[in-house]
Amino acid sequence: MLAGADLERDGIVAYRILDIRALVAREFGVDYSHGAMHHLLHAIGCSWLVPRPRHPKGDAEAQDEFKKNSRKWSMSSPTNIPASR
Repeated sequence: MLAGADLERDGIVAYRILDIRALVAREFGVDYSHGAMHHLLHAIGCSWLVPRPRHPKGDAEAQDEFKKNSRKWSMSSPTNIPASR
């Protein structure tokens, strides 16, 4: 479970507290509230990190080429911005 969810094994792509509570209740017969489960997960070092989704038909080479050749869209900020009073 600490390695993350697996679509084939778990039927989900990312664990939510709701999913973890159900798993713990099923496996260990213990019912945690949402807040208690959040506290427990935080205490054992779990975090909300979720990998950025990737489109299955995405072309990494085309995306890299676009990044290299596209013009800069935003203007740079001025180095000194006077404080307002």
